[in-house]
Amino acid sequence: METPPQPAGTRVQFLGALSGREVLTKKDFPQPAVSDVLRVTILNVGVGAEGSVEAVMVEETSLDSAVDQMAVQSIRQWKFKPRSGKALDWGRVIVYWDYQNKPRPGAAPGVNPP
Repeated sequence: METPPQPAGTRVQFLGALSGREVLTKKDFPQPAVSDVLRVTILNVGVGAEGSVEAVMVEETSLDSAVDQMAVQSIRQWKFKPRSGKALDWGRVIVYWDYQNKPRPGAAPGVNPP
C-alpha cells in the first residue's frame, strides 16, 4: 500500500480544548531555513470566548529559539470561532515545520549535503 503524499508547508495539530474550536482566520507560519536539529514546536495556547488568542507559552522547543518565536508570533494572530462562557480554552498546538524545500545556506544549487 502506498503512503499518500503529505501536504506541503508547515502544519499544525490542535490538542485538548482547542481541537474542537474552529479557526476563522490564521496567519501562515514562515518557513525556517534547513536545520539538522530542528524539531516540532509545542505551544500551550489559551483562547478566550470571543476567539482571540490570549496567552501563548512554548512548552517544548524546536531547539531554535528564533523558530519558536515565529510560532508564537504567528499563532497570536489567529482568530477562533467565538463561544459562550468566560474562561479560556487551553490546548496544545504542535507545529510541524516545513523546511525541506529551502537550500542549505552556502550550498551549491542541486547539490545535496552528505
